[in-house]
Amino acid sequence: MASQAQTAARHLLSGLAALFARAGELLNPERLTGPVLGKELRVSSRRRRNYVLRFLYLGALTISVAIIVPKAGRPGADAGARIVDSILWFQFVAFQFLAVLLLSPAISSEIRSRTLGILMTTPISAFQIVTGKLLGKLLQIIILLAVSLPLLAMVRVFGGVTWGYVPAGLCITLTATIFAGSFTLYYSVRSQSATGVTLLALGVYGAIFHPIAYIISAKGLPGDLSISPAYTMLVNSSMMLNATRGPLSNPWGLHCLLMLLLSLGLLALAARKARGAAQRALSQPAAPGPRRASNVRPRAVRGPALLWKEMRFYLPSSRTKLVLVLLATLVSLGASYASFISNDILREAPMHLFYVFLYLGVGAFVTAVMAATSITVEKESRALPLLLTAPISDAYVVWTKANGVLRRASPPLLFLLAHLVIFTAVGAIHPLTALLLLMLAVYTIAFLLGLGLYFSSRFQTSSAATAMTFVSVAVVWILLPLVLGNLPREDLPFGSHLFQVADPLVQVVVVIRASAEYYNSVAGAISFEGPYGPLSPWQAADVMLLSLVAYSGMGFLLAWRAKARLRKNLFAQT
Repeated sequence: MASQAQTAARHLLSGLAALFARAGELLNPERLTGPVLGKELRVSSRRRRNYVLRFLYLGALTISVAIIVPKAGRPGADAGARIVDSILWFQFVAFQFLAVLLLSPAISSEIRSRTLGILMTTPISAFQIVTGKLLGKLLQIIILLAVSLPLLAMVRVFGGVTWGYVPAGLCITLTATIFAGSFTLYYSVRSQSATGVTLLALGVYGAIFHPIAYIISAKGLPGDLSISPAYTMLVNSSMMLNATRGPLSNPWGLHCLLMLLLSLGLLALAARKARGAAQRALSQPAAPGPRRASNVRPRAVRGPALLWKEMRFYLPSSRTKLVLVLLATLVSLGASYASFISNDILREAPMHLFYVFLYLGVGAFVTAVMAATSITVEKESRALPLLLTAPISDAYVVWTKANGVLRRASPPLLFLLAHLVIFTAVGAIHPLTALLLLMLAVYTIAFLLGLGLYFSSRFQTSSAATAMTFVSVAVVWILLPLVLGNLPREDLPFGSHLFQVADPLVQVVVVIRASAEYYNSVAGAISFEGPYGPLSPWQAADVMLLSLVAYSGMGFLLAWRAKARLRKNLFAQT
């Protein structure tokens, strides 16, 4: 009898041990990510650019806090709330942008190097591959989030901030970042070009998803549920700044849960697409059948071969999609123009500010991204050494890359030119204003082109070159003018005012406001109100001409440096 009881006890213990072992396997994080996460973490820990990213993030965060502290007023509850709010919003914008840049080459690089198919032949599942890639890159962003926690804790000394608002803002930011990363990862599976993934993800996620989700959430959903991270963050921020104490009425927890579920759905779709992409990659080396080969018509090379290749590389495979996108753009612009015309505000500054920033912003964004990835795509595909063995000079390669970038960025710039010409002809824009804006557009594109080409020759990956291009632009055109604008004039170093006077963002506002005030007042001559006092038309033209020469010269110098660095580190690992 005792032996039977001992046997039963042993069976029970062995069953419990097996049950706990099975539960441990199910709860093991490696079951979700596999060995991919470990590999990504080891690679990330050895890359210098991740440490540079942390340094730049801390610098940008410090500058942002330094800008907001003087405006927050005397130390107290209101000052503490404003500082915390600025930090949370800075993280909200920066982390989503970094997620897109870091994850754009996650799967596309595996497809391009033909290692995704090999990964699929191992016991690693497609879901483990995509989740491992996602968490490996997001961990770098989580480290940045952890770095800023001491600053948030110190600001609480001022008081006025209920601690519940800080976790709410951090959770909204983190789930929005996870969703942005999952969104980018889904597009990374569908393309071999990191540049195309970056443009598509930023365009669809930033220009389509966020506005539509914000409008839907602002109109109201059942249970005050929000599908917009920006709207939820705005509600949380408003409640904190308005000194609303007590429990949060903003259901941010449900929003975060919804974003996680949407991210999980995108990861499942990405895993399914990755399986198909791996099958295509494995079958790609096989020779096509005779029926398919007989129906394929080779494309004729027209003009310089390298320039033809640059233009064909970024064109969509389907002309129908290109026509549909063009028609949708024209219809949207036509509807917006009709709305402004019906309200009779053709000479108002907000209308022209909107369109100038839209056209010039899109053109500048395309120029910066295309230039920053023009040489790195050759490095990533191991085609740059082969290209440099051709009987062409390094200067010709860089010139062709620049020519291709300018041609691809020309559509929004042509829209800007048409806007200025048409509204100058109908008397809604002063002719001098149109001329100054054209000069501004020229030097902006020239500087971004040279800057992107230099970083493209300097770095080995498209994501690193693109990130450094945008960081440099943000420092020169946004952070430095904001910091200098908060300092007293007598404390400014010699020549530092040029960062504000020659800032294209400031110049656009000054020039368009001058045109609107000229037509809406009885002034006899147009005058420009600069950041350091009024300017006559001749003085404004001199400032714009000096900006044109300076920025264009810097762009040319950076492009020359890109040519000088073209043959350096050809066989470095990407």
